[in-house]
Amino acid sequence: MKYLSSFFIIIVICSSVVNYVYADIKSLQKKYSGFQINNKILDGDDIIKIYNSLPAKHPFIAFDKIMKSKNAVKEVQKNCKFQNAKYNYFCRMPDGIAEILIKNNSVTKYKLTRDFQNFVFKLSEVFFKSKLSDKNQESIIDMMFDLVLTRFNDISPNNVFYLRKYKYQIVVLVEL
Repeated sequence: MKYLSSFFIIIVICSSVVNYVYADIKSLQKKYSGFQINNKILDGDDIIKIYNSLPAKHPFIAFDKIMKSKNAVKEVQKNCKFQNAKYNYFCRMPDGIAEILIKNNSVTKYKLTRDFQNFVFKLSEVFFKSKLSDKNQESIIDMMFDLVLTRFNDISPNNVFYLRKYKYQIVVLVEL
């Protein structure tokens, strides 16, 4: 019960800043069927093919293992800045930040925020095997971002939640 109430509080607090963009694949099929990309009109099967071609492991699995390790607290205290806030350590990382909560000498929660625009843009070019035209580039990136977030939420452990913040930032909330 404590876990569920903590999760609910996190979602309520974050909802003012973060869009909870976790959809199921069927709703994304409906949303993007009929979408045109470089003279191809997508149907539900195309959306499923793209979704199934995405990675089968969530991208922060290595970071998750580090945070669960016995040396996590020492590494965080050595490499991150202490702050008097909801998360008591703040770390700058390439393309993002990590906020970590340490209680009773162990990592209990962390939040990663990362800009994913370049990742999704490059992924889109790979899938559609051409440069995206300026005309539909933003819509395609939005579609790919939705598919990536849905895939990551579907394959991640139950304690890991992927959310969308602002236009192309991804937020990962983890309670250990």
